[in-house]
Amino acid sequence: MVRPISQSKKRAIDWHSDYNLFRSGVRTSSTSVRMSNNFGFELMQDWDIKRARMQLMRCTQLQTQMYPFRPRMPTAYMNLGHSYYMQGEFDQTVEYYRRSFQLDPSNAVAANNLGALMGIFGSITMRIELVKEGLEFYQRAVKHAPGYVYARSSMRFMRDVFINWK
Repeated sequence: MVRPISQSKKRAIDWHSDYNLFRSGVRTSSTSVRMSNNFGFELMQDWDIKRARMQLMRCTQLQTQMYPFRPRMPTAYMNLGHSYYMQGEFDQTVEYYRRSFQLDPSNAVAANNLGALMGIFGSITMRIELVKEGLEFYQRAVKHAPGYVYARSSMRFMRDVFINWK
């Protein structure tokens, strides 16, 4: 006699990884912005960039269409930007990181990421205005999160680059 699997055992099998947990969550709650964002992030961690980007775009569209009066989730835009970064698409990366930062100007991670992108791209293209903007973003990151060690050390490095450039 075959016994049916209990609901809790089935759930434990389905949810043995974050990927499966969020995939299941997206299926059962198709309008959940958080589940959509988390599943997109998990896809990105598996380097399934095309599907990750589709899922993250869906997440940002859900925010606008389903919940127009709720605050936006800056993390979704940050993750979308990161998906472009993973494929070396600078302009789109900056666009989505900026959106994330605009939605939450106290987001030290967004400011740090923008600082890094601007600094690196400015150095490569020899455009001092981008290096300067990168330094300003690092300063914002440190202002909002004084204990953010990476932003603090990167800011010092960028300041040295900027001073030596002049």
